[in-house]
Amino acid sequence: MPKQKPQTKPTLTIAIIVLLINLILPGIGSIIGKKPKEGIWQIVLFIIGIPLILIFLGIVLIFTAWIWGIVTGIKLIAESQNGKNK
Repeated sequence: MPKQKPQTKPTLTIAIIVLLINLILPGIGSIIGKKPKEGIWQIVLFIIGIPLILIFLGIVLIFTAWIWGIVTGIKLIAESQNGKNK
């Protein structure tokens, strides 16, 4: 069985920075916050949504990617707080 790296919890400062970056560019903050799979999907949704703005679907995709990025940032803040409470 391959050894896995221990998961490190983000510091509160990093988690807040990730949230702020995700507010501006969904997905980039998630990747910085060590959530690359979520981050890449957020970026993909955002990029696909840009040309689709002409048909209402693009607005939905961009909004979904943006909200998902915010939720990821909030989760990272919660993870950083859980590490400090123990």
